Amino acid sequence: MGMSREQYVQYFNQRQPPECRKISTKILELYESKNEHSGDYNHDIFTLEKVREFLSTIPSQQYLKLTGEKQTRHRKPSLLKNTVLEIKAFPIGEELNHHWSFLAYDLENQQKYCWNNVKASIDRDKNQNQIYFSPPEVIEEFLALDLNGSPFTHDEKERIMKFLAKYGPYFIRYAPGWEDTAPRDKEWYFWHFWMDFDHFRKAYEIIQKGKPISFPHANTPSRVLEQLYNRTNMEAYTKWQENVSLVQSLFNICRTEAKLPGQGLSPHDFLHCGRGIGVICNFLYERCAKLLQCKYPPCGKDFFQSRKNQFACCPNHSLLSRVRAYKARVRK
Repeated sequence: MGMSREQYVQYFNQRQPPECRKISTKILELYESKNEHSGDYNHDIFTLEKVREFLSTIPSQQYLKLTGEKQTRHRKPSLLKNTVLEIKAFPIGEELNHHWSFLAYDLENQQKYCWNNVKASIDRDKNQNQIYFSPPEVIEEFLALDLNGSPFTHDEKERIMKFLAKYGPYFIRYAPGWEDTAPRDKEWYFWHFWMDFDHFRKAYEIIQKGKPISFPHANTPSRVLEQLYNRTNMEAYTKWQENVSLVQSLFNICRTEAKLPGQGLSPHDFLHCGRGIGVICNFLYERCAKLLQCKYPPCGKDFFQSRKNQFACCPNHSLLSRVRAYKARVRK
């Protein structure tokens, strides 16, 4: 069933989390002109994702103008911005000019990934080719990479490059030159990416479950807690060290890699915050108590609570949850 622009604006905005941008009919008109869209809208998830992606590319001043919003000093979820990178794969032995900076080897396909540092610098100076996002969106996309371990498959490497094009080559704790003392046939960047991804995912799962409660400052179990962690059972104790102690140590190290931006009038440049992994670790640390699961049963998605009375990931699921609760009371 087709929808008008006005109907689609309402449909779309009901499915946007509170910390994310919303659309207006003027934004849809701009979307149609930029993407040669016919103007026919329905419940297609593909269109929903395309509009979301387009929405993230609209400059802040233009976004305010198109939505009729005004800059305010009221504290709102901080918005970050970054310059989209051009990342390409070249034959592993090809000589490249100074425009391209080496990023990582892909030995399976005998190629190397490089990013255009000159274009990125020009775009940043001109404030063009920008995307806008908030920390929860970065966390969601980072975990959505769903990596299974190093060495990565070609598909996993392509997903990583798409992610890095959006959030920058130094998202993880890695710097050029770390691999210089090792053979050049190692995929060191991907190994470092896996280490940061794996430890962040483990930290996220621990915080999600709430065990241990004091993570990332949980102390090593003492001898008094032999019923839980018997020091004579080194296998169980070693497992705790690997699954909790090491994870929280690396989580706290990552937090030192960046500062979480304050909430101001204009978006913060992601480049100036530090490592992206540090930004999302600090955000998760500050908001760990507000990491909840959507109460709408068919969803169950994780989200960060932005209001005390928020119990669902978006307004639409909040409404559906209330309807379900009302019907359940009526049936009694």
